Amino acid sequence: MSRRKIVLDPGHGGQDRANRGPTGYIEADGVLDIALRLKPLLTKVFDVYLTREIDTTVPLYDRTKIANDWGADLLISIHTNANSSEAQGIETFHSKIGEWGGLFHDEAKYIAQFVQEELVKATGLRDRGIKTRIIDRKDSPLYGMDYYAVIRRAKCPALIIEAGFHSNPREEALLKTTDFRQKIAE
Repeated sequence: MSRRKIVLDPGHGGQDRANRGPTGYIEADGVLDIALRLKPLLTKVFDVYLTREIDTTVPLYDRTKIANDWGADLLISIHTNANSSEAQGIETFHSKIGEWGGLFHDEAKYIAQFVQEELVKATGLRDRGIKTRIIDRKDSPLYGMDYYAVIRRAKCPALIIEAGFHSNPREEALLKTTDFRQKIAE
């Protein structure tokens, strides 16, 4: 029996290094570290492919193309969030209606719920829940589909994990530590 395939997508990187915390945390570096820590944990059970393993630019549509071409069973895009300095917690977005309809919604929702619960338990951060985000501009040719391209274009269940707010000074301080990034990976 063949092993299931998971693509990990450490968000941003390369030329896309603008997302920073108030004291210097760089999202692209932090999420790459989390993905590199997660990969060996998952390879015990799954085949795992990373969209990037170094600080390099991977165009947005190429991230999903990698997963689709490899025949991934799951795509997980790893990020940290930004908003006001008071915003806090973890949230997980999952596929609902992509370019292939709602084919992957139920499985993505199930996996998102599991991942969300485990991340909250491991980190102790606020549970912001699992979510979907749909394009609501009626003049868009993508009206009614998933907002995030990495989710919308995937030919498999897809998640975007927002593992804390790097804009929040307390959470940024945690994200800057290897111990905390290891907790996220585990």
